[in-house]
Amino acid sequence: MLAEACLTPGQNLVMASPTFQSIAHAAKLVAADVRNVPLTHEYAHDLPAMLTHTDAKTGVVYICNPNKPTGTLTPKSALEAFLRKLPSETFVVMDEAYHDYVFAEWSVQFLVDSRRDRFRADRDAHGFRKSMDSPDFAWLRGFPRRKQRNG
Repeated sequence: MLAEACLTPGQNLVMASPTFQSIAHAAKLVAADVRNVPLTHEYAHDLPAMLTHTDAKTGVVYICNPNKPTGTLTPKSALEAFLRKLPSETFVVMDEAYHDYVFAEWSVQFLVDSRRDRFRADRDAHGFRKSMDSPDFAWLRGFPRRKQRNG
């Protein structure tokens, strides 16, 4: 549903590989290109490489943090720096559905905890913690209608 709401044919989705794959399958169904960016040798998101794979046709940048299946965490400060480098019109989805599995002593700050600034005021960014496999899709209503706005 997220890909259908946010991607159009000819656009692309930038995401890590491996990561949670549901959005990649959905992107292909709407004829969007999927740009998989390999994780680093430490199994972390390669944010500089993700940035280089982003262009004017990027409809969505998807980040699963903590990443599934590796469980690696990308620090909030690295994600904020990454968001500052992206073009402001790039739609970002921050999937923090697995945040409950992070040990409290790791003292991780998640971006979704910063809802008041929506990651950046000039950014079309959304975060969620609800499982994408959930039968309750009410959380999706908050996403913009990209196809209507762009097309």
